[in-house]
Amino acid sequence: MNGISATLNFMGYPVVFRYRINENNFSPKAISVNRKVLNFIYEENRYRQGGAVIPKSQFLSLLNRQENIVDVEM
Repeated sequence: MNGISATLNFMGYPVVFRYRINENNFSPKAISVNRKVLNFIYEENRYRQGGAVIPKSQFLSLLNRQENIVDVEM
């Protein structure tokens, strides 16, 4: 699944999510939006490290109306 991408309309913004998988795990190691690295926390999960939690206002502030690329490194 390394290199898989998905194009979505997120709240009126065109967004391409691209995934790079370097290890067998369930949680992202790094996320960037339009080449800007995001700080995030992990969702609580008692069995493994959880998914990324990013405030909606922070995410939306990095988007533009023309094109957006979200890179997720796993």
